[in-house]
Amino acid sequence: MGGITLKSSLGVIFAITSQISFITAAPTTDSASTSLPIVDLGVSLIQATSNSSGPHPYFNFSNIRYAQPPIGQLRFDAPVAPTVRNSTVNDGQQGVICPQANPGWFAGAKIWLATQNISLLSTGPFTVSDIPAPDPRTSEDCLFLDVVVPESIFTKN
Repeated sequence: MGGITLKSSLGVIFAITSQISFITAAPTTDSASTSLPIVDLGVSLIQATSNSSGPHPYFNFSNIRYAQPPIGQLRFDAPVAPTVRNSTVNDGQQGVICPQANPGWFAGAKIWLATQNISLLSTGPFTVSDIPAPDPRTSEDCLFLDVVVPESIFTKN
């Protein structure tokens, strides 16, 4: 399957950051965020958040889809660029939680710890139920990136 190489991945990131740096801000209809820019990347509309607490304020464009979800046939292939346009404005507020795994030694730790004197450290026996359940918002669809642009650079154009 045709995927994105590291070289073309960097090209995609450069293209996105170049567009964000040179596209003028579009007003939004939400009165609370009328001054925050929206950038049209062709496949999605991204609204910035602003951090003005400091000497160098910046816009943060969060959760920009980098590639199609890595599920099904795409699971172990190189990332494939998104092709479907999403016309809903993405304000970056919907966080993405990628799957996490325990380290390989985690399963053997219980056996090893059983042979050690850890009475001063232990608060009780360790059981499988002590392992926290995965966050229900976890998804393998986590090929997103954030782009941070100084406000002074963004507003120059």
